[in-house]
Amino acid sequence: MTREDYKRILISKGFRFEKTTLAYPGWRGDEDVYTYKPRYSYTFRVFRIYKDKSDYGLYVGVGSRFRELDSIVEHNVETESSSKSIPLWTDDSFVELMGKLPPMTT
Repeated sequence: MTREDYKRILISKGFRFEKTTLAYPGWRGDEDVYTYKPRYSYTFRVFRIYKDKSDYGLYVGVGSRFRELDSIVEHNVETESSSKSIPLWTDDSFVELMGKLPPMTT
């Protein structure tokens, strides 16, 4: 899926696009930042997974926020950055996660 595919799906689900920033490390290029408030207080980030491919994935961090979403749909890719594992939802697992996220509350 392309960055635009992720954006289209996230926006259609009710996510708010916040900004584009340079991802770390820099070879990842641009990283898009989204919010899904008030349901989740943290950000959702879409960035390039591998240096030599144009595959993208959704990242929410680690810890409780990651475990909360991983309990809904398990992530399907792990990549490395600064020798730590970065769990991501890509392609089919991303689409499945978006379909199962609880609706936003107001």
